[in-house]
Amino acid sequence: MIFPNDWLAIQWFWPVTLMIGFTALVSIICYALTSSNYLRWVMVTLRIAALLLLGLCLLEPQSRSTRPAPGANLFVVIADDSQSLQIKDPGQTLTREDQLRLRLAADQPWLQRLGQDFELRKFVSDKRLRPVSDFAQFKADQRGSNLISNLQLATNRTTGKPIAGVLLLSDGNATDARLLESVLRSSSESGQNLPPIYPVIIGNDSAPKDIAITSISSSQTHFESAPVTITANLMTNGFAGQSVVVKLLDASGKEIDQQQISKVEDGKSFSVRFKARPTQPGLSAYQVNVLPWNEAGNVDSPTLSAEATLVNNSRMVVVDRGRGPFRVLYVSGRPNWDLKYMRRALFTDDEIDLVALVRIAKREAKFTFRGRDGQDSNSLFRGFKNQEDDTTERFDEPVFLRLGTKDDKELQGGFPKDPEILFQYDAVVLDDVESDFFSPDQQAMLQKFVSWRGGGLMMLGGQESFSAGDYDRTPIGTMLPVYLDRMILPTQQTYRLNLTRDGWLQPWVRLETTEVQETKRIQKMPTFVTINAAKSIKPGATVLSTVQGEDGLDHPAMVVQAFGKGRTSALLIGDLWRWHLKTPLENEDLLKSWRQTLRWLVTDTPGQVEFLAEKDPNNPQSVRLVIDVRDDQYKPLDNAKLSLEVETPSGDRIPISCQASDVTTGRYETTFFSDTPGVYKAKVSATADDGSEIQERQIGWVCEPETEEFASLVPNRMLMDTLARRTGGEVVSLQDIDSLVADLPNRKVPITIEEVFPWWHRWTLFSIVIGLLVAEWGMRRWKGLP
Repeated sequence: MIFPNDWLAIQWFWPVTLMIGFTALVSIICYALTSSNYLRWVMVTLRIAALLLLGLCLLEPQSRSTRPAPGANLFVVIADDSQSLQIKDPGQTLTREDQLRLRLAADQPWLQRLGQDFELRKFVSDKRLRPVSDFAQFKADQRGSNLISNLQLATNRTTGKPIAGVLLLSDGNATDARLLESVLRSSSESGQNLPPIYPVIIGNDSAPKDIAITSISSSQTHFESAPVTITANLMTNGFAGQSVVVKLLDASGKEIDQQQISKVEDGKSFSVRFKARPTQPGLSAYQVNVLPWNEAGNVDSPTLSAEATLVNNSRMVVVDRGRGPFRVLYVSGRPNWDLKYMRRALFTDDEIDLVALVRIAKREAKFTFRGRDGQDSNSLFRGFKNQEDDTTERFDEPVFLRLGTKDDKELQGGFPKDPEILFQYDAVVLDDVESDFFSPDQQAMLQKFVSWRGGGLMMLGGQESFSAGDYDRTPIGTMLPVYLDRMILPTQQTYRLNLTRDGWLQPWVRLETTEVQETKRIQKMPTFVTINAAKSIKPGATVLSTVQGEDGLDHPAMVVQAFGKGRTSALLIGDLWRWHLKTPLENEDLLKSWRQTLRWLVTDTPGQVEFLAEKDPNNPQSVRLVIDVRDDQYKPLDNAKLSLEVETPSGDRIPISCQASDVTTGRYETTFFSDTPGVYKAKVSATADDGSEIQERQIGWVCEPETEEFASLVPNRMLMDTLARRTGGEVVSLQDIDSLVADLPNRKVPITIEEVFPWWHRWTLFSIVIGLLVAEWGMRRWKGLP
């Protein structure tokens, strides 16, 4: 304390004041009588000042202050030893790691001073918090920077003990930064607030030269040329106006595709898309690499690169092609050309199995039940060896042609009558079949197939489809995306197809890769004659294509909408087969269109077992595995038995147990911690309580802790500022640690001791008094005054 804050003899204040005042008055009068120049006032001032200090001592002033009790308070020092500190900032000769290592040396004065005032606890922080006796072996080579969770863990370890603060030495690039608000909130609500945190920011705000893949994703597509699209988002710094090379590699490292991006812009994100066709079903891994054009061969030579790091130049992604084959049920009231071209389109497609149920004869009237010879079997089957079999169609039964069935029993009785049979399919296509073909129960079941099971439904145009098939006010009609109002169109009129704006935005509707090529293709398409006209579409439906008649009026051609968990579509052109008949034989646009349309119809169709891997955004190494199990009617199944196994990048297979969710029926959950970089694969097999197998599913994910660590090469000053501000600490630079440590004893700490300094016992006070009196005496001698 500079000034006294306690007076032991304050009762002598007035006597001392009177005595000093009287002495000062006498001195002023005496000097006024003996001297007339300006020096008299200087000498008077010196004497009065000395008298004031002496009078002050009579009041016995003293200073009281507090300081930390030596060794009674804890102080935590946490050093970040993650790999991001290996960065060398622009203009620096040392890396962040080297700078920090020098400041953590045992002979540093700030460490010694901190150890004198506090009990030191030293830790290093990466994905875990590890105590150390000293920082002699400090090396920034660890993956992950769980700074927030490690801060909370460090303070939890000192619960109940007085902790004066935390000195955090890091660049602030935490992989669990999203935990900050929740940690601060929970500590506040629990009454155990975090101690003052003093972040020491390592590194400067100038971004080093670098090219980074910030994220990578894959998506299943419906267009023919590329069933899988891999998208990589990139960011550059220090390469403005230059070119970069982005490569797509398979799991073995073989190059599949390469793109050159010219004249990149610093600080501006851009995307690169690759189209790939996995050569095998199931899980496939791909890798995307990026390098400057002049360093395209240095991907494995960091020392030859001008970038700050090459760790963030490579990312991996897992593609799942193991869900198929999807099964599509085609139902038609009569043989037609559409089935022919649909089967031809899917002949070489391993993703979709087309099962056809075609009625080739309707039921006969009752009076024609028997033939001339007394037989009641349908004459269409006369002459075959099984005509007397009980399974032969009767006159009062429709006659069906079954194609693509998995065995002789599938669809033997016609359209399925039970949900567990219908729900085995992923989509249903209705073509030229009237509503009376289905019983009321079958129509309700088909509606449940779409809304509950999540299947797809498409109705094709024909003589007995839409309003002509009396679907208005039926369960099937309510699912269609168009209103079934009857319209009479002019006869002998042709129609030309056009895509709407929404149609241009859907890859599965287009057949060419560019707008110019697609426009030329549409112009060359033949015209159509048969249209199932619809006056309007339903709310929420989307028109993807239209047809325009010779009268200039537009009519919807392809309309889609979501319905419950599934989707429905209406193709209102009744003679789409003309497309192929009126084009050259080598033109397969119609076949390609059917493949893409049916792929869209079955996309996102759920199975009985749905398997999902969710990464924890606050801890990328933690993966939450979620399994939803349904029975054959797609109702949640609670008593399923699961066999779950995870394959690590090294090839080890680890069995994992699952627990039923307390929130969602039919859901099972578990958490897996993956810290080894690479591709992980998980396989689950579900069986019912009777031992019957339900379904087997696979899923994969990528663990890349290094890329998460190097997501940003600039120190996260905002996070460090928030930590300091919300906890009552202070952000300091690496060079200012000494001044911070020197000032810590003057700050608020849990345990302190009181120190008393009497001014009477200070030699400096008496030295000043003697100095003042000697100066006054010397001046009097100099002027010859008594």
